[in-house]
Amino acid sequence: MGADLHVHTTVSDGTLDPTQCIKMAISLGLEAISITDHDTIGGLEEAAQEALKYPEFTFVPGVELSADYFGMEVHILGYYIDYKSRSLRDFLQEMKLDREERCKKIVKKLNSIGVNILYENLKNNTEASIIGRSHIAQLIVKSGYEASIQDAFEKYLVKGRPAYVPRKKVTPVQAIEVINQAQGLAVLAHPIFIGNRKQIINVLEQGFIGVEVEYPNQSQEFKTWLNLKAQEMGLIATGGSDFHGDIKKARLGESTVGLSIVKDLQKLKGERDNAIFKKD
Repeated sequence: MGADLHVHTTVSDGTLDPTQCIKMAISLGLEAISITDHDTIGGLEEAAQEALKYPEFTFVPGVELSADYFGMEVHILGYYIDYKSRSLRDFLQEMKLDREERCKKIVKKLNSIGVNILYENLKNNTEASIIGRSHIAQLIVKSGYEASIQDAFEKYLVKGRPAYVPRKKVTPVQAIEVINQAQGLAVLAHPIFIGNRKQIINVLEQGFIGVEVEYPNQSQEFKTWLNLKAQEMGLIATGGSDFHGDIKKARLGESTVGLSIVKDLQKLKGERDNAIFKKD
């Protein structure tokens, strides 16, 4: 069934823990997955240990970072990162503290308009090592203020709505550098959410090695265009479902790439590691 290279767990905003994600991938016949939790590597060791039980299965350690490109949110996947890297851990700790401050401000805004949820409940009602807007949306629904997570986002939490609070801004170049310093490979996630095709090309020119072509919301025509651009720019065409468990419609394995793409990533990773070794 190939490889799903975009998977989230309870460590960020998914509903299955890392072990459950590996087991589900095996049960579905997937040959590889990458766990790419938002701004955290907290589930990678658990997933790696579970994956060792299945010799024919490939686990790709990953992360998903958020960046800002002239006011537009851009998500960046980092594959084959050294998740013990001190520079990466320092960066993610800074992001975690920023997310917590952002959540406190969002909760305060919600309280001011009559949505009476508590930050303490937000922290206590999640297993995640890092909290974000999806956890707030879940608490809004659980507290009876809205019927669905999507309704909570659209009414309160997206840009232009009463409880929206902007995130700390990191540029794509800065995020890519963090991934590079951790010996990882930076890939542009779900480009369909970027404004237009010219902007996508501009973003891809920031230093990516790949682009997420296979993705649930991307049409065949768009994927064909992306594949052509990837070939022109010498980029690896990756893909994944953006699986979050029960809180999003995407199913694990809904969007996959062949195992050859994982081998391409491994090859590039090896070439870069050798270059660093020779330089040192």
